[in-house]
Order: sequence, then structure tokens, then C-alpha cells
Amino acid sequence: MKKLLIFDVENVLITPFRHHHSYFMNAIAHALSPGAVQDELAGKQKYKNKEPGYKTYADWTRETIYMHQKHKLTKTLLDQVINRAEYRDGVEKFFEHLDRDKYIPILNSGTCQELIGRMVVDLGIPCDDTFSAFKYGFNKNGQIERDLLIINARSPKGTHEFIQIALRKYGLNDNDWIYVHNGYENERAKSAPVSICVNPDAEISNKWEHSYGNFFDLINSDKKFGFYSDKKNPKIEYKEPSCFEEAQELVDIRLGSIAENIDKLESEAFERVLSKKRNNDIRGYVSMADFSGTKNLLSWGELVLVLGKKNMPDNMFPAALLSPFSNAIEVMINVCLAHIGNYSTLEKLIEKNKNEEKYILDHLGNDVLQTAIINYKYMRNMSAHTSSEVTIDVANAFIKRTYELVQRLELIIAEHNSALSR
Repeated sequence: MKKLLIFDVENVLITPFRHHHSYFMNAIAHALSPGAVQDELAGKQKYKNKEPGYKTYADWTRETIYMHQKHKLTKTLLDQVINRAEYRDGVEKFFEHLDRDKYIPILNSGTCQELIGRMVVDLGIPCDDTFSAFKYGFNKNGQIERDLLIINARSPKGTHEFIQIALRKYGLNDNDWIYVHNGYENERAKSAPVSICVNPDAEISNKWEHSYGNFFDLINSDKKFGFYSDKKNPKIEYKEPSCFEEAQELVDIRLGSIAENIDKLESEAFERVLSKKRNNDIRGYVSMADFSGTKNLLSWGELVLVLGKKNMPDNMFPAALLSPFSNAIEVMINVCLAHIGNYSTLEKLIEKNKNEEKYILDHLGNDVLQTAIINYKYMRNMSAHTSSEVTIDVANAFIKRTYELVQRLELIIAEHNSALSR
């Protein structure tokens, strides 16, 4: 049985910036200006104090990006900062020889997808096996555009949610994961079946059963875990679909083991709504199209992406062509509401009255679902009701977030059904 091998990025894989605990935000601020450094420190303090506009991590992230925009951060400068980041000792060799038949590496960062994007290439990790807090939205001139930002509001469940998503994607059990961190206690370090501390500060190195000075030490002491393989891992190759059947295969790969479950969940959701309709528990017209077709929409979206990339003027992609992905999330939201919603939310859903959106959000009784829907609404604004154009980089980030949201919604239903069966 394989296991997930979950890595924090900053201060574990990447060397911290100067005397700071992390690399990314501090390095950007110093690359911009002394004023940006002061604004960065002030923003951190506001978040620490939970001041208005800084109540959540997503709030702080958004305000920090706006600050970067104010100080004229460009894509060129961002790339320079990312390329200057240095890997910890032994990181590249560790991933080059990691036994992928035993372990599935998963990266998690509280900062941007761009930083992880470098590691996807350098360390040979599929992009779908990485999780980040946000993705900058740069326009074709390399400047930040607020409407193109993709921010992943943290679930009330905390960062453990992405671990559950990855476990379900690969069909693994709840304890089939190992967490690699820098020794500072957090919820993952405490709850992980196995915690491995790498690059710890001297005063905390003795707190952990498995503690290593660097990744070379971890490789040399490998008998406990069997991470090392003599063969080098090949570069990851991506094949674009050329027909609908190949697009369907790609969707199944990206969704993993939950792909088959989605069809079943859609069918059950529609039957539940029909049952309430027959009993006059809810009013309104019920359409199967509102509760089916998630995977087909994703498949068409993948094909549209390929077609758009081949015919993109000036390397730009119409945001409206991302609508199949938005529609896929909407169907899954409907399916999720049908599985866990009460009669009133189901009725409001069927009425399709835009004025009832707030009612549904306020009466869900499920904070995790509420966060997922709010995440979707931010994304939907990019792909609907405008003639905006986005870079292919932004389009790919939008699509990646789509799959994450579908997986989050499937997890919500699974946990709801599990609670009912206890």
C-alpha cells in the first residue's frame, strides 16, 4: 500500500529568507522597496490582531497581494524572487531518488502556486498533487490584476482537508500519510501517523522521534522508511487530449478514485430531489441537468482548453471559455446541497432565484460547504458575465482550483453520509 508523503514547502524544502521564518513574502517585500517591507510587517501585525479586513488567512493574503500591486510587483520580478529561492541540502537528490512505487509526494504551501510551480518541474511532482493558498493574477503586461486573483479560502477544518482530499483521490486509508516538517508544532505534526522533522532548530530537534539535520541525513538513515530508490525518477510528461475520450481519461486521472463515485452521487441527488417533489415537500421544476454531467463538463472544458491554446492570439485565453469548469462546480454544489441540505435549501435551490443565494448560504448549517461555495463565487466572477482575457497560466490555475473544489464537495458529501451511518 502506498503512502502520501506530505511536505511543507517554506523552511522545509526552501531555505528561509535572511533571519525570517519563511522565504516567500519576506523576499518579495525586500525585492520591492523599504516601504513594502514596512507594509508587510504591518499587515502581519494586523492579521495577528485580527483587525477588520484581516480576520482570516484569506483576508490577509488578499490584502498582501493588493499591497504588492501598490508597490508595482510584476511577473518578471516575482519570477526572479522565485528563481533565487534555494533548496535545503539534499532536497533535489531526495526527490530524484524517492521511491514513487511506495510514496506519493504532496506539497503544501501557505503562499503562492507560482513558487510550487518551480518545484513541479524541479522535483517531478504532478501539479494536481500540490496545494497553495493563492495564485497571482497577472495580465498580458505582467501586472497584477485583482479580478484574476485566485485565493483559496481556508476551510474551517483547517489544512487537514487537503490531506483527506489526497487520500480519497488515491484510495488510501486515513492513516496512510507521513508529514515532513521543520519541527515547529502545528495541527498536522500532532495528528500525523508519522511525523518527520528535517532541518530543525537545535532547541527543538529532540522533541521528535524522527529528526534529521537535512535531507542527506534522511536519505542515509533510510532503513526505517525505504524512501530511497537506486533508479532516478523520469521527468513528468503531460499529454494533451485530442478527442473527447482522451479528455474523459484525463478527467478520471485528475479526480482519481472518486471519479466513479461522482456519477453515483449525482444519481442519488436527483432521486432525492424528485422524491421531495413527489411528496410536495418542495416546489418548482426539477431538471436532471442541474444534478448531472460534472465529469462531462470537465472533459469538454479540457478539450476547449487545448483548442484555445492552439489558437491563442498574443498568448491570451478568453475567460468565458472556462465556463464548462464553472458549470461543473455548480452541478457539484447542487449535488452537495441535495445530499446535505434541508427542505428549505433544496426548495431555494430549485427556484433558481438569485435573490435566494444569500438565504442558502446563511442556512446551510455547514461551514465547510459555505467556504467552498464562497471560493467558487470568487472564481465564477472571472469566467462569467465579462469579456475578460487571461493568460494560459491563469487559465490552468483556474482549472486546477476547479478540480480541488469538486474534490472538496465530494469529501463534504462523504463525511455527511458517514456521520449519518454511525
